[in-house]
Amino acid sequence: MMILVHNAFRRDLNRLRIIATDAATDPAALAALRTAWQTFSEYLVIHHTAEDDTLWPISGERLGDRTDRATLLTDMVDEHAQLDPLLAAVETDLAEGHTSVLPMRFERLAEVLVAHLDHEETAALPLTRSRH
Repeated sequence: MMILVHNAFRRDLNRLRIIATDAATDPAALAALRTAWQTFSEYLVIHHTAEDDTLWPISGERLGDRTDRATLLTDMVDEHAQLDPLLAAVETDLAEGHTSVLPMRFERLAEVLVAHLDHEETAALPLTRSRH
């Protein structure tokens, strides 16, 4: 299920990137971008909050005292925190109509988010299934 959610974030972020390229010259594209962004950002925050508040702590307790595993789970929370200023920048630029920087903002957000999702899927999620 987690992979499906991550794939939806990848898909929707790619769509946001495409719409952002037209937002500076097309008022309808800007309106669509604002609406889509609201939904995307809300679901991303809910998803990451659930992981930080529930999944990672429970996984940490189950996995015991292995430093490498504890470090990895801490990395997941830290990677979520790295996204916060990027999300805030998009939010501000959309609210203030700074449309010329939106393609760059979405490009950077995509780089960081996709790297995080890939890291989580290859390193952290397998640990949540592990018993030792």
